[in-house]
Amino acid sequence: ISLFFVDGELVQSAKLPRYRIGSDEGGVRIFLNLDHDKRVVVEKVLENSPCAKCPFIRPGCKIIAIETHGKRFDVYDSQARAIGLLRGRIKTDVTIHLSGP
Repeated sequence: ISLFFVDGELVQSAKLPRYRIGSDEGGVRIFLNLDHDKRVVVEKVLENSPCAKCPFIRPGCKIIAIETHGKRFDVYDSQARAIGLLRGRIKTDVTIHLSGP
């Protein structure tokens, strides 16, 4: 069972067949890190990432927010929150709000 919480509120639950989270950020397949200003940035985009087709999602881009199911969640200073939102929305469309390097 997958339980997805945002700010302590259960947003979604699902029964998943043999699901395993790898070393990347869920199905988005990007690695995130914090820069010197403690802002969430894209560290690496894997070749098989759906983001690889978007030239503006590249190392150094700051992630400001993640939007899903009509809700926007600010993540600009929380790597854990950004990763949680991306992993929690596997197989669900998300919009990643970016700011250039």
